[in-house]
Amino acid sequence: MSHPLRIAIADDEAEIRDYFQKVLERLGHDVVAAVDNGADLVTACNSLLPDLIITDVRMPQLDGDQAVREIWKCHRIPAILISAYNPPVDPAGDAPTWSYLNKPVRRTDLEAAILAAVPD
Repeated sequence: MSHPLRIAIADDEAEIRDYFQKVLERLGHDVVAAVDNGADLVTACNSLLPDLIITDVRMPQLDGDQAVREIWKCHRIPAILISAYNPPVDPAGDAPTWSYLNKPVRRTDLEAAILAAVPD
């Protein structure tokens, strides 16, 4: 990747948010928002317009896949969904497209997913 990305992350577990923040900064990216629920993710993305979203699927107030669908109504921001559970149903038609990673997420898998989601 030739330039740093502005990334919004969402996970209801503080340790996971901290992990992503550290890994993403080591990869040269800027974390512009780190929130613990889907509703706050929607608000942050609508105001900050990040280059990429990385979100847990199951969260309070609004699940990550639902938050991405809401964001996509106005902004086509690529997303990577993460979860310890089965992936959500892939979107169809005009719905968002996303990558999916199983928890625990390894740095190499995250780096590959970022490159696939936001190619140069």
